[in-house]
Amino acid sequence: YDSGTVLDGSIHCASHSFTNCGPQCQIEVDDNQTGTFNFRDDSGSCIGDGVTMYMDGFRSIFEDNTPLCVNFWMTTWTLDSKSRFAFGVIGALLAGAFVELLTRLRKELHTRRRERRDPLYLKAMALLLHFTQAVFGYLAMFVAMTYEVELFFAVCLGATLGHFALNFDAI
Repeated sequence: YDSGTVLDGSIHCASHSFTNCGPQCQIEVDDNQTGTFNFRDDSGSCIGDGVTMYMDGFRSIFEDNTPLCVNFWMTTWTLDSKSRFAFGVIGALLAGAFVELLTRLRKELHTRRRERRDPLYLKAMALLLHFTQAVFGYLAMFVAMTYEVELFFAVCLGATLGHFALNFDAI
């Protein structure tokens, strides 16, 4: 794309192959107002193939300018429609809550280990639960690090609700 023309916002590194990808304009210039940009596409949700993190700070689906679409953990899980975005918010909420569920399971297993004098299978189970909690903790962190306001708050709300439901009285 070396013609110097402005490209449609949905054209960006086809099939996520970055070997043939070059600098491209992600937006169309609005001819009605000089110097402003029109981020809106026809669907009103988002534009592009998806990004893993907004590099200009937090963005929201409720702002006037439509941001680039967000990838949820994988490039094939691009939140490029309102229904996919809603599923992404639910997934973020569940990811935060699942980390708290794993915390609860680890506490219960720790109590059993003390009662039964640390049998080997309980030690192995404790290590497996720790590993699983680390994985899901990082996955929840990756969602929060997209800098997408609704996904960030969904992860935090999921963790808070999970803590309240499962671990609040355990303190």
